[in-house]
This record gives sequence, structure tokens and C-alpha cells, in this order.
Amino acid sequence: MRQPKRFLRLSNPQASVDRRNLAVLVETEDGTNLDIEIPLTEVGALIEFLVAAASRVNPEAPCGQASWDPIPLHGLGFGAGRSPAETLLVVRFGGFDLAFALDSSRLKELAHDFAHILQTLAAPTDLSH
Repeated sequence: MRQPKRFLRLSNPQASVDRRNLAVLVETEDGTNLDIEIPLTEVGALIEFLVAAASRVNPEAPCGQASWDPIPLHGLGFGAGRSPAETLLVVRFGGFDLAFALDSSRLKELAHDFAHILQTLAAPTDLSH
């Protein structure tokens, strides 16, 4: 039977000498740490794995994040999904891409939502005039 260590945090990120891997320290509550190296080409797959696994364990997880640690984006686009009913929202950052599956029938609604949000964010903030 598995007896996993309870994850505490990731720390001490460092690039490998050839800049193809990311070394991180996996810290656990009991002080047992593991120094691992992740190929940069696998970072997106690691994130996708964690999100999919968490969704299977608790599909109704609360979204009550009080603060964000923003990830700088280097690009955003759309791509063909695995079927006509699916469209991919592709986000590029940190040298790799992540693809998010969208129901193609909701693209028009999403475009409207994006436009509304962007108009709100771009609105003048000086109300003295």
C-alpha cells in the first residue's frame, strides 16, 4: 500500500547547465525533500496531469482563490480540437504551450465575454471629467 509524503511546496528552481531542464526541490511536511529535474518539454504535460488528476479526485473543487500569482503570457490563440465539437484555447508561456479544451458551441458566448471584459478593463479610470 502506498504511503506518500504530504507535499508542502516546490522551491529552489534552477535551470540545468544546458537550459533544457528545470531542477526543483519538492518539500514535504516531514522534512523529507526530493531534488528533481524536469525536462522543460514536460512541464506542460506535468501541469495537465496535475489538473486532470485533481479534477478526477474532486470535480467540484471550490474556486475560492483569494489571491493570484500571475503567470506571464507570451501568446494566446485557438486551435482545432480532437473533434469538431471541441476547440482548443492555447496559451504560450515559459517556453511551452498549454491547451485548454472548449466546447465549440460556446465560442460565440466566450467571444462576447472576452469583448465585455476587455471593454471594462480598458475603460477610463479618471472619473473627474
